[in-house]
Amino acid sequence: DYSNFSADRQKELLRMIEYGTYPAWLVTGQNSLELLNTPSEWIYTSEYSVWKGEIVSEYQYLADALNPVIGARILRHEQMDTGIVRVTYDNGVSIVINYTDTGFARGNMYVKALDFTVIEEKEGR
Repeated sequence: DYSNFSADRQKELLRMIEYGTYPAWLVTGQNSLELLNTPSEWIYTSEYSVWKGEIVSEYQYLADALNPVIGARILRHEQMDTGIVRVTYDNGVSIVINYTDTGFARGNMYVKALDFTVIEEKEGR
């Protein structure tokens, strides 16, 4: 689905982080009202000038999570707890995703509600 049509964009962003994907957007130069009574009238929100800030913000959020694993392969995908997923990559980086409405702590790691944290293993450990 296009990001501008998602009912729960934060959880969709977290899902993209979990699977290492980036969003797709359907944008138009004009207000989507111009599409009424056309075969594209199903496009109800698409004006680029309205969505530009969100597009940039979402790509930055995803880059914060996924830039450390560009080119890396997923080694392990595990559910640590209900609504908590850890994805481990072959370059020593793990991303922990919290789909719940409460923060998650384990050891010295903390993941805010509906957010993620990137864990980079130190050399020699």
